[in-house]
Amino acid sequence: MNLGLFGKRMLLWNAAILGTAVAALLANLLGLLFGFASIAPHLLYIPVVLAAYKYPRRGAVIAGGIGAVYLLMVMFIAGTSTAILAEAVVRTLVIVVIGGLVAFLTLRFREQELLYKAVFDHSE
Repeated sequence: MNLGLFGKRMLLWNAAILGTAVAALLANLLGLLFGFASIAPHLLYIPVVLAAYKYPRRGAVIAGGIGAVYLLMVMFIAGTSTAILAEAVVRTLVIVVIGGLVAFLTLRFREQELLYKAVFDHSE
């Protein structure tokens, strides 16, 4: 199968997003199981930022999916501990907001880039 340069680049982006998401979720699972759950959730920002940058129209949705998986993990492992669940809900909301913000900024950046190219093309 010949993907070409564009296909290889997309494959690399998708692999990076999926790989970092899986690694971050596994780190969170281990953190929840072994009691160091305060550091690992910050790793979830990496796949969220990558996905929101590459796919800005779906950035908040992808961030919501990652956040939902994290929240479900916490719910199943931590049980009914109110403090831990409250922290997980807040972290999930922050993850979604970060995904939406990066997606919005990326869209604005791309719009400005198109305007700049149009001005530059007309100036020649």
